[in-house]
Amino acid sequence: MKKYVIFTISAVILGAIVFLILFFNIPRISYRFVDGGYEIKNVYGDKKEIYVPSLYKNKPIISIGERSFENKKKLENIVFDKESHITVIKRLAFNGCKNLEKLSLPNSIIEIENNAFQNCINLKEVYCNSLIYLGGSTFFCCKNLNKIDLGDKLELIGSFAFYDCSSLTLVSIPDSCKTIYNKAFAYCTSLETLYIPSEAVLYDDYIYGCNPIIIKK
Repeated sequence: MKKYVIFTISAVILGAIVFLILFFNIPRISYRFVDGGYEIKNVYGDKKEIYVPSLYKNKPIISIGERSFENKKKLENIVFDKESHITVIKRLAFNGCKNLEKLSLPNSIIEIENNAFQNCINLKEVYCNSLIYLGGSTFFCCKNLNKIDLGDKLELIGSFAFYDCSSLTLVSIPDSCKTIYNKAFAYCTSLETLYIPSEAVLYDDYIYGCNPIIIKK
């Protein structure tokens, strides 16, 4: 009888939690253990702001997994813990987050994989001060992006990284950048000025479909 009562209470509590998540869209993050830390696997629920902690079960959260925030249409702001250990944002992680407006990445993040923020059509400002690797199609079709701070450590910009970011007017690529791949800034039709390192390797058509003033530093 006692076991039955405990089971019943547990079932009621679990049912209440599921109800809250489904009907009130309370964000909940699930994780998986990788490389001595945790990766964000999925995010359930859809709110305007989501807080990303630095630890889970007393171990560091080291990455944001593939498609983990995909199509969170209410999401406007991501708040990272000040002690963040995240080093990489994996492919398609924030694909289709159409109301995300501003992105301030913690200094721990050094890599953004392909298509991570594609189709975030209302994204306007991005700050990524410690980034080293910017993957292909990262900001593909982020049509309202008008301000990007790439820091001073970036080494590589992948193909189609800023494809059709038609609101960008000025981009300054840091001296640390060694390679800019093909069509990285294709169809950035409002781009007026592009500062690039004089020693950077530039692949064909990296500014395809636009005609900015190129200033080599």
